This record gives sequence, structure tokens and C-alpha cells, in this order.
Amino acid sequence: SIIGDKETNTIQVAFPARPLYQLKMLKKNRAGTKAADFDFILPTGKHQNLWDIPAKYTILLFYDPDCIHCQESMRELSEASIINSCLQHNGLALPQLAFITICTEGDMETWKEYQHSLPSPWVNGYDARNILIEKELYSLRSLPSIYLLGENKQVLLKEPSSISELRAMGIRTVMVTG
Repeated sequence: SIIGDKETNTIQVAFPARPLYQLKMLKKNRAGTKAADFDFILPTGKHQNLWDIPAKYTILLFYDPDCIHCQESMRELSEASIINSCLQHNGLALPQLAFITICTEGDMETWKEYQHSLPSPWVNGYDARNILIEKELYSLRSLPSIYLLGENKQVLLKEPSSISELRAMGIRTVMVTG
């Protein structure tokens, strides 16, 4: 909208801040672009970078251990036989699939206590420096937030509307090209 100021005889253009912010966030990690790299802590205390995890495909899931929707989604994904079969290395030099979960909310103790709930082949990390939120590396409007990445960590699928969509589109791609 345009706002006029009679005292200074100037016209100011007022841009709505929220839509511009939403547009900025939507542009992050779009399909076809390389996913933003970030550092996280593993349960062992070791630091890990996203880009350093080798796999033909990567499922990247951001979550909060206290979030009921996150727990339900993670349980459904852990029970998906197609995902579990892709997580098997089968002697391949490059694993077919890496499944990375990153805790972005809550304290480290809650995250550590949640470890036993996750399948052992999954790489589970914690954003200890809160870099994902502070630097807004990913659009994390709601949790869980899921991305399917290709071999060079390019985004293939961003925030599918359902776990079924991830299985239908993304995992089918893994199976067909694998």
C-alpha cells in the first residue's frame, strides 16, 4: 500500500513484511538446488556435516522429540519396509539411502533420552549451536519437516504433504535408479 505524509509531503511505500519473509523462506533449499550444509552433533559427541554423509539418496528429517506429529511420522517411516530395505548397504561402495534426523527443538538431555526410540541405521543429530534456526538455513515452518536429497545433496523433494507422498515419489525414485 502507499501511505502519504502530509507534513513532509512524501509518499512511502509500505511492504508487508510477512509475505516477503515467507517468500525468502520458500526460496531456501528449493527442488533442484543443493541443500544447505550444516554441522550437528552425533550421540557420540562427534561433530558431523550433512554433506559428508555419503549416500545415493538422503532423507533429511527435522524434528522435536516432544512433538506428537514428529513421533508419529518417525514411527511410520521406521516401519516402512521399502525404506528399511534401502538402508541396507548390501556391499555397495555408496549406500543407497541415508536417513538423517536432526533435533532442532528442546534440550540436549531430552534428545539423548529419545535415542532409544530411533532405528539404529538412522543418523541422529542435534543442532547444539541452534544454527538452523538462528541462520534460517531451512524453512522449518512446522515439524516434522522432511527433505529428500540426491547423491550430491541436491533437493529432490521439499516438505512432502504426507509420508505417503515421500514413499510414493521419493522412495520409488530410489528403487528405480538404484
